[in-house]
Amino acid sequence: MKKSKTSKILTSEEKKRKKRKLAIVLSSVILTPIVCVSVAIGAFAIWASNQKPNADLLPTATASPTFFDINGNELEYADDNYINPSDVPAALKNAFVALEDKRFYSHKGYDPVRMAGALLSNIKAGSLKEGASTITQQLVKNTHLSHEKTVSRKLKEIAIASNLEREYSKDEILAMYLSVIYFGNGAYGVKQAARLYFDKNVTELDLSECATLAGIVKNPKKYSPFSNETDCISRRNLVLTVMKNEGYIDEQTYSNTISSPLNSTKHERKNGNLNSQIYYLYIKNAIDEVCEKLDMTKYELSNSDLEIHLNLDANLQRQIAASGQDKSMYSTDSVNGAIIAIDNKNHAVSAYWSNLPYNVKRQPGSSLKPLAVYAPAIDRNEVTLATPITDEKVAYGDFSPSNFGGIYYGDTTIRQAIKKSMNSISVKTLSYIGVDAAVGTLANLGIQTEDADKNYALSLGALTNGVAVKEIADAYATFANDGYFKKADFVRYVVKNDRKLLSSDENLPKKVFKSSTCDQINSALSDTVQDGTAIALSALDFEVCAKTGTAQRADKMNSDAWCASYNNDYTVVVWHGSDSGMDEKGGGFATRQCQKTWRYIENKQPIAKKLTTSEFSVVLDVDLYATKQNKSVTIASESTPLEYRKSEIFSIDNQYRMSSCFDSVDFNESDVDIAKNGKEITLTLNTKEIYSYRIYRIDALGREQILVFDAKTAEITSISDKPLAFDSIVKYEIVCFITSNPQICRTIEKEVYVDGYLT
Repeated sequence: MKKSKTSKILTSEEKKRKKRKLAIVLSSVILTPIVCVSVAIGAFAIWASNQKPNADLLPTATASPTFFDINGNELEYADDNYINPSDVPAALKNAFVALEDKRFYSHKGYDPVRMAGALLSNIKAGSLKEGASTITQQLVKNTHLSHEKTVSRKLKEIAIASNLEREYSKDEILAMYLSVIYFGNGAYGVKQAARLYFDKNVTELDLSECATLAGIVKNPKKYSPFSNETDCISRRNLVLTVMKNEGYIDEQTYSNTISSPLNSTKHERKNGNLNSQIYYLYIKNAIDEVCEKLDMTKYELSNSDLEIHLNLDANLQRQIAASGQDKSMYSTDSVNGAIIAIDNKNHAVSAYWSNLPYNVKRQPGSSLKPLAVYAPAIDRNEVTLATPITDEKVAYGDFSPSNFGGIYYGDTTIRQAIKKSMNSISVKTLSYIGVDAAVGTLANLGIQTEDADKNYALSLGALTNGVAVKEIADAYATFANDGYFKKADFVRYVVKNDRKLLSSDENLPKKVFKSSTCDQINSALSDTVQDGTAIALSALDFEVCAKTGTAQRADKMNSDAWCASYNNDYTVVVWHGSDSGMDEKGGGFATRQCQKTWRYIENKQPIAKKLTTSEFSVVLDVDLYATKQNKSVTIASESTPLEYRKSEIFSIDNQYRMSSCFDSVDFNESDVDIAKNGKEITLTLNTKEIYSYRIYRIDALGREQILVFDAKTAEITSISDKPLAFDSIVKYEIVCFITSNPQICRTIEKEVYVDGYLT
């Protein structure tokens, strides 16, 4: 059958309708994403336009905190972070731009080319390994945002950076960036870094120094001029290469600079610039304290109008600064120093100075022994000051330390070991309590250790990261504060708009040691002053306790010398150190400077003549002879003579054996031996130093005393005699009596048959 014309026409119209529908669908598919993207871009543009930079967070020095000493006097202190754009040398600008952001002067806050390159690198790596932040974005990240790696934070960073570029010039942005970045060793901002590493103002930096600072920022620890000079120079040379490739320096300048030395101030005593501000290090620590407790950044603080009231005694600070800058207080100019004074009762830092503009962490040497070894051992009742112990060469695995000068004292006590700083006794005592107990105690005293420190070298003060001067002071103040530990505060309180935001009494002290433990440590360290390693402090008119410490290098030169001292009122710690080596020991220059600091304190207020003792301690007489014989602490009885008594301080909770050595005579048949050898009779005695002996012979001539001797002064153990006898028995009476009390005695009789005439 044939198809009609009508059916053909309908088929054609259907095709046209289908084409129209397809066109509509295709248009929708194409246009919808375009519209969505356009809407998204528009929405982002609207959102981004509202992401304005906060001027209060930028280091523009529009506002700054005010500092007051403990008496309410305002201190002259200038914020050391912000640098004016006009003070940034061209070489410094070029170094940072070449290395960090070569299109800095052409982009609008973010760099699409760099972002695309970073995206490809991250896709290849399968993770966010490479960033694409411009200098402007890094400024925003350091002042406005956290450092988390999220898309939303990155978008906000780009938006704020874009708006920042509209409000500030490129040079202003670069100057602000240089004012906030971290250069290591506590230096924030290029002004601090220039003074720290080169003892210069920023305007005085040369090309090599500018390249060095630009290179440090990527990894301040790895590229530190102080601790990794080789890596630092390699990094500097990389920066110079980039600067040459970017056309900032020519080949001749490059060649001259790349061969130049680093010239950092690592080994130089710095008396000017940063250190002429005698409050600098104190206020730096106060700023850290405020930022930590108020959870704010240093840049928020530097642009705040906070009133920060310090525990600083300005007069004492000036005095210790003068002492610290006095070259006669050091053995050589290469020795650096730090001094801190803490008000124990108020847990307050009264003064803190160093000729280094940052908080040093150094090896404490023997100054760590009371903290890590002796105090925890006494606290756990493992030892007392009277505990008898032998000073001898010891070995624990591969660790076999020697005493200073190779001198060993034999039978001694814990008190003497502390006073003479005997290394072998410290190691033995640590073995009693275990390394974990020592590490735990240090943690309770605010001193952090590493896993690598968990060995017997800890007993001699060996720490991977060392210890800060303030950490030692805080720890020793615990002994003065009845065993309570609390970090001393630099800040008394902070005020904003007449409202107190922060008070120094917010954190309560925690108990670390028993009161009786502190009494014993105090007594031992008072001895160290009277005739021990800290004897220079004995010239003071009041009692102080002290422990010195010396850290030695592999070449036998010393790297660190300490004197940690305290009484009820104050704790004073002095550190001297040199990376190039020195002859100083803890009991030398550092202790003399410590004495000078105590003189300053004495002149400003009355100081108690004697340290107080708690009700939890008792003074008892130790029987020295019985303790030696028993190898454990033995308390004197009423009959113990004075020459064998020594007063010692103990915890009232301890239980001790009571001596009976002088109550009766311990003299038996086995202590006397008699023998005949030809014409001679030999008596052999097992004598004891607390006894005297009277020997009688009974022969044909009757009873006769042949010898009297004191075993302590006369080292007699054998007596030869020729009696008058013939085929008869010769008797000997050996009377043993207590030298200090002859009425207490015992007699042993010995006899021998003589079968021939002896004469």
